[in-house]
Amino acid sequence: MKDKIGFWSLLALVITSQIGSGIMTRPGPMSYLGGAGQWGWVLSFGAAIMLSLIFAKLCEIYPQTGGPSVYVRHAFGKSAGFLTAWSYWIVSWVATLSLVVGGIAYLQPFLPKINPIFYECLMVTLFIIMNLFGIKISSIINIIFVILKILPLIIVPIIMTLSLSNTIALSGESCQPIDWNHIIKGGFLTFWGFVGLEVGTVPGEFIKNPKRTIPKAILWGTVIVGSIYVINSLSFYFLIPSKDLMNSPVPYAIACDFIFKNPYVMAILGSLICFGSVHTWILMTADIGYGAAQNGFFHKIFLIHSKKGTPISSIILSSIGIYPLIFLTHSDKLSEQMAMILDVSSTVFLMIYGLCSFSYIKISQDKKWLGWVGVAMAMLLMIGSGWLSIFYSCILIVCGIPFLIKAVPFE
Repeated sequence: MKDKIGFWSLLALVITSQIGSGIMTRPGPMSYLGGAGQWGWVLSFGAAIMLSLIFAKLCEIYPQTGGPSVYVRHAFGKSAGFLTAWSYWIVSWVATLSLVVGGIAYLQPFLPKINPIFYECLMVTLFIIMNLFGIKISSIINIIFVILKILPLIIVPIIMTLSLSNTIALSGESCQPIDWNHIIKGGFLTFWGFVGLEVGTVPGEFIKNPKRTIPKAILWGTVIVGSIYVINSLSFYFLIPSKDLMNSPVPYAIACDFIFKNPYVMAILGSLICFGSVHTWILMTADIGYGAAQNGFFHKIFLIHSKKGTPISSIILSSIGIYPLIFLTHSDKLSEQMAMILDVSSTVFLMIYGLCSFSYIKISQDKKWLGWVGVAMAMLLMIGSGWLSIFYSCILIVCGIPFLIKAVPFE
């Protein structure tokens, strides 16, 4: 008998998957764009709402474990489904890595002077072990992390707003002429904060009444997350000078330095916000592998589970790839490391979202315009990624072709 979770646990899952390294690290790169960055949030928030509507409709039609790869397979066949599962699985490692790197960055002032690679590997191992206890325990942990995440993201901007009249002059230097190129770039940068909006569709068979529960959780979760982001972004823009944000991987520590004259308060909270999403993404990556195995994309070893239905084999196998990525992406300049990881990851996710939007157009019998809007939004945001990010993203996807050749006979 498999453990199953309800609406509130799934809502917590959707929120924790989105609130993580995006809001905690993106204010730095966004500072280059000045006021255009704020319009970027509007663009990415609108895109996230449209995509959440598309995924809500898709999961009503196919409430299965696996998420995007399920919809693409039904629409375009097994080859397209496999490459989607492969890309989604690999880029989920990168999403997890960005959260681990961000969390360790916030804790750096408290840690002994040891290579951060050690701490990053340790945190990944701890969260793998936590997920092995089952989805119900994981859902309880997610609810706790949601509370720990939302409270500082509400309290800090409120205090910033109360201080606004005395600090608004500080951000005057960051104002730049607003044009569409800056807005699109801002939309791309901020969209990383919404990556994960679809995770509610991934553990389909582990959800109570999935056709009703999943769409509600996706829509409400995205609205809540987007509202928190906009409030925080405006507070940062008006309070903190761009020169202080540009090269910092830990902008919330700077915020607390401005407010409390003590960066350590938010250093602890910032690490909790990032690490809370690590737990969720490891679970989701495992469910992606589990669903891919059910569809014949991955080896059957991914289907081994406990008596309660916990995909223990997939949790372990789907997390192994994070370790080499920690070594391969390590950089002495942490801000550059984070920018590289997030840009490529965002681009791959946008490709997947665009393909899912095409799948909706082919599968759905009504409101096909919604799919076309989703495709247009994904393509528009990808323009802001730059050709280099698109190139690396394509390389990542193409690397799955040798495995596709072996997977096709499983049909």
